[in-house]
Amino acid sequence: MIRPLPWLLALALLVPGPAFARPKAKVKDTAAPVITHVRVTESPIGRPILIRARIEDASEIFAPSVYVRAQGSGEYVTISMQRVQDAFEATIPSEQVSGPLEYFIEAFDEEGNGPAREGSPDAPFSIKMGGATLEPPPIVVPPPPPPGGQVVAPSTPPAEDDDGGIATKWWFWTIVGVAVTGGIVGVVLATRPGDPQDFVDIEVRGPDPTMGL
Repeated sequence: MIRPLPWLLALALLVPGPAFARPKAKVKDTAAPVITHVRVTESPIGRPILIRARIEDASEIFAPSVYVRAQGSGEYVTISMQRVQDAFEATIPSEQVSGPLEYFIEAFDEEGNGPAREGSPDAPFSIKMGGATLEPPPIVVPPPPPPGGQVVAPSTPPAEDDDGGIATKWWFWTIVGVAVTGGIVGVVLATRPGDPQDFVDIEVRGPDPTMGL
């Protein structure tokens, strides 16, 4: 049995090779995430608002959030952001969109670096309201046409007969006019209780036409 010489073993330990390569030490992440965001500046009243941003870091992103409040108020409401493809998104609910708003974005990484921010609690972004959301007008459905496809115009009720009594008849005043030319007219309306005035007695008083004959 041949044993390796001691000096050969010592030489193998001194010469670097793949079997003796040491792994490189991992570089510790000390940088905060980088946030890229297109600001929302205007929104209709009563509609939800989508806030979207790209958040990049060498480590995993931790606790990305949108902080929102009514303009000028003291406290912010926290809305967590969710990863959607290559970005993070959060939606401000419609019940909060009743007037001008202020917001900012904040995130950390899993190494504890941060917070990284777009905007800040003291200098938030502002969203003004661009007008009320109007409800669509109701849809008016016309009634179906009658069988046969013909549209029947509504009938006009006949005019009521103005039965105002005998004094409203044209012939009554004609008789009176003729009688007046011959003398004094006495008009007596002969009626029975509950009956309309259907006839009239006319008495003409004047000079006797037979006198002088």
